[in-house]
Amino acid sequence: MRTSYLIVGIGAAVLLILAVRYWPASETPDLEAEPVVVTPLPKPEPEPLVIAPVAAPVAVEEPEPEPAVELPVLDASDLFVKAQIDDLGLPAIWTDRDDLVRRMAVVIDNAASGEYPRRQLGFLAPSGKFRIIEVGERMFLDPTSYSRYDRHLDVLESVNPSVLVALLTLIEPLLGEALGELGNRNTAAGQIERGIEQLLALPLLEGDVELLQPKVLYQYADPELEAMSNLQKQVLRMGPANVRRLQNYMLRLKASLGA
Repeated sequence: MRTSYLIVGIGAAVLLILAVRYWPASETPDLEAEPVVVTPLPKPEPEPLVIAPVAAPVAVEEPEPEPAVELPVLDASDLFVKAQIDDLGLPAIWTDRDDLVRRMAVVIDNAASGEYPRRQLGFLAPSGKFRIIEVGERMFLDPTSYSRYDRHLDVLESVNPSVLVALLTLIEPLLGEALGELGNRNTAAGQIERGIEQLLALPLLEGDVELLQPKVLYQYADPELEAMSNLQKQVLRMGPANVRRLQNYMLRLKASLGA
């Protein structure tokens, strides 16, 4: 029996019970009451259980891995590396060089040991002269010289550190080979981090910076400054504001290397 029929039957039974219970006694015929036979309602047949079919799982296609980049041999790597560097948007003077990977390796190797690679980075020499201020017999670094390095920091900060790390990671096998030619068996990433630590250890020189000139080259009058590595002493000439900018960039670069 369907559920709708069951509901109708129950409704009819309820009406019949109410009619008998509340029927006025005066209207009841004076006849011998006939026995009331109550026929039990048939039990409803259970409705068939319908199980909905389970939808088959939708197969999710895995993205195809990007093809591995095939690196050229070290001796023929310039065109490949220049194509990668072009994406960084650096000025041509930074990239229009030969033997780029070996140059990078020398810079990384020197920086890790605290040396300044003058020959490899000579093209980055700032315009204008290094100026000093003479006060009697004493000499001080002229703060107007600091602005000569502003443009260098502008270019460096224009490069996203994570993009630079991606490039270094891509060519790391080539850098490792070039470092090996220099007798350096350490990884390129490890050497870069050592160079970064050299720069992060620099103090910010506020106020007058006194110099000495015992011979041709100038020296810092402060023995603690003069005892620093050649790389650190060279970078200090950029001035405290540019050193701070460089250190902030190195912190971001270090974080990207460790990502």
